[in-house]
Amino acid sequence: MRLPRSFSPYLALRLRLAHHALLQFAASLTSSMEIFFCLAAPVLLGLLSVIALPGFLAMTLPWPAALGLLGAQVLLTCMPAWLLRKRLLPASTAAWLRQLPLRRRACAGRPTSPWPAC
Repeated sequence: MRLPRSFSPYLALRLRLAHHALLQFAASLTSSMEIFFCLAAPVLLGLLSVIALPGFLAMTLPWPAALGLLGAQVLLTCMPAWLLRKRLLPASTAAWLRQLPLRRRACAGRPTSPWPAC
């Protein structure tokens, strides 16, 4: 952190201490994320269970309205992943994934059995 020379030494010291305290606070927040997720898990589970409500309502509607309701639910459910797709899978990572030596079909050419190996 660079400070202008016009600051007094005492003020520069106080700003450095405040900066250090903010860094420690940020580090403590990142270490307490586990506790936050444990406390927020019931709320997130409740929000996920609300996704089933349009399906229950669609059962009581005529089929054109039910298809519209289910289509709207699919769009609203997929929208966060669609809007965040560039952050979830950056272009550099997608290019790296395309270069991995993976075969198209791992089980191609093998005899069929009741217990497939792949």
